[in-house]
Amino acid sequence: ESGKAVLSADDKKALDKLASDAMSVNNYMIEIAGYASSTGTKELNQKLSDERATAVAPYLRNTANVPMRRILAPAGYGATHPAATNSDPLGRDINRRVDVKVLVNKGLDGM
Repeated sequence: ESGKAVLSADDKKALDKLASDAMSVNNYMIEIAGYASSTGTKELNQKLSDERATAVAPYLRNTANVPMRRILAPAGYGATHPAATNSDPLGRDINRRVDVKVLVNKGLDGM
């Protein structure tokens, strides 16, 4: 939601699946990047994107049981890297997001 950094029930369900899938892979790391739409000030968007990213890490650690050593430091990127246009409500809604990626070090995967 606009101005919010709270995980919805659907968000939690998606994070549970991501955590389960990740933990079945060797040498994984989880990257968390928060974003905001371009409405509001640059400072507010930065703060909000940081809060969105930061909301994900404790959930993964405390509820999905992902070891902290597997979670990279969450980062907020403000309104940079939009996934959609910011000129309409749907695009702004899409840009209010957190991207969570599972990264695997293939160099260590064979060890």
